[in-house]
Amino acid sequence: MQYAKLGWSNVKISRIALGGMSYGSKEPWMAQKEDALKIIKKGF
Repeated sequence: MQYAKLGWSNVKISRIALGGMSYGSKEPWMAQKEDALKIIKKGF
C-alpha cells in the first residue's frame, strides 16, 4: 500500500481511504449493502 504525508505534518496516511460511515442501510444517503460490497471489493 502506498502512503503519503498529510499536509505539512509528518503523519503518514494511506492513499486509499474507503471510510466506513457511509456504508449500511439505516439512512437513505448511505450506500446499500450490495453497492458497498462492490466499492470495497474494487478498492482491494
